[in-house]
Formats: sequence, structure tokens, C-alpha cells
Amino acid sequence: KKGNSVLLYGPSESGKTAMYCALKKGNSVLLYGPSESGKTAMYCALKKGKFCKTLSSLKEMSSIVELNSPDDKQKEEAKKVKIIDYPGHGELKNILFDERIKEVGCIVFVIDSIKFRNEKSDIALLLYELLTNPTVFNNEIPILISCNKSEVYTAVLPEKIKTELLDELNLIRDVNANEIQIEQAGNNGDEEKILLGIEGEKFKFEELPLQIQFTKCSVKTLKLDPVVEFILENIKGQ
Repeated sequence: KKGNSVLLYGPSESGKTAMYCALKKGNSVLLYGPSESGKTAMYCALKKGKFCKTLSSLKEMSSIVELNSPDDKQKEEAKKVKIIDYPGHGELKNILFDERIKEVGCIVFVIDSIKFRNEKSDIALLLYELLTNPTVFNNEIPILISCNKSEVYTAVLPEKIKTELLDELNLIRDVNANEIQIEQAGNNGDEEKILLGIEGEKFKFEELPLQIQFTKCSVKTLKLDPVVEFILENIKGQ
């Protein structure tokens, strides 16, 4: 009598683990990030193909949206994808991280590149919580850090944002590493705790099991090609 499981088997480095993660993760796009970063405006732009003036969203929104590759000039190969616009308010994070994250296949993390330097500590904390979420980490859900409002000359470049975010993440990581050690010593709780990087060394993005990219974009001027390409590369479609 045969069983009811699928065995992924083959030589080392043949792609078994990547295939496992692809089969395990969801198939929706999550737009996430701090409040007033442009998530809802990006959601509207991807859905309607135009810039919409929006207010900070207080509830989750989702739609099936048809997206075309920027290279598909004739618009003949549209892919239907589910896009979820999730508020950045703290009180809603438990629902996201406990439930909704399980249906996510990739994440577009939207930040305001004009206000970045004033908000980078809060942005880093939000990103840290995302990177250390067991579902995101273990399913290797790819993340695009989308640096919005690049059309403004005072916008911070993605390369600078990457460097400064990494410094902030290391500060948060050091505090959390101590807390994890205390919990492990006391055997408190059964929840999986994830420490980024190698213990005793500075964390680097390259050490993550998941893919993380940085790009500039402009929702207002509809310069969203890198965002669309990222989504199409990582979502199978409906």
C-alpha cells in the first residue's frame, strides 16, 4: 500500500530545497511597510494603471490584478495575481504574521525614501519582524524593498537605504540575541525564535535564506517596472 506523500530526492545542490519552499509558500503578493509610505497608492496603481490620491489605509484590501511584463509591449501575456494591501498599523500585525502570511508568495516592502532618515529606526524594526517571522524565513519568501518617491530630488538612494537599514537591523539583532539567550536558558515558551546571521558576527543580507532586493520606484509617476517584474518572477498567477 503506497503512502500519500511526495519525496523530493536528488544530488546535493540540485534545487530540492528551493522546490520545497516554492511548493510550500503561498501565491499572493503582500504590499507591506510603514504607514504613509505609499502602499495603498501602489495597490491602486497596480490595479487601475493610474495614480490615485489615497488616505492611510486602516484595513486590509485585496484584488485579483492583471499584470503584464514591461517587455510585453502588445499586452498579450497578462498574468492574474492576487495583491494584498496590508496596513502598517501595529495592532494588526498579529493577524498578518499568524494567518495571512501563509498565503503570501512574495513581499513588496514599501518605504518613503524622502522621510527615510527620520523613520529608519521604525522601518528597520518592521523589517526585522518580517525577516524573523518563521513562515517568511523558513519558506524563503522573497522580499523587494521598494524605495518610493524616487522622483523627488531629496529622496535617499536605495544603496544608502540598504547600508543604513543594515546598521539599524544589527542594533535590533543584538538586543534580540540577548533576549533569545535568556529565554533559552530559562526554557521559556515553545515559539520558534530566529536569530539573523551568524552568532557573534555582524549580520549581512547575503546570509538570509531568502532573496532580498532594493529598488527605487515612483508610484506618482507610475515608474513601477521593477516592482512588476519582481511580482511576475515570483508568483505563478491565478
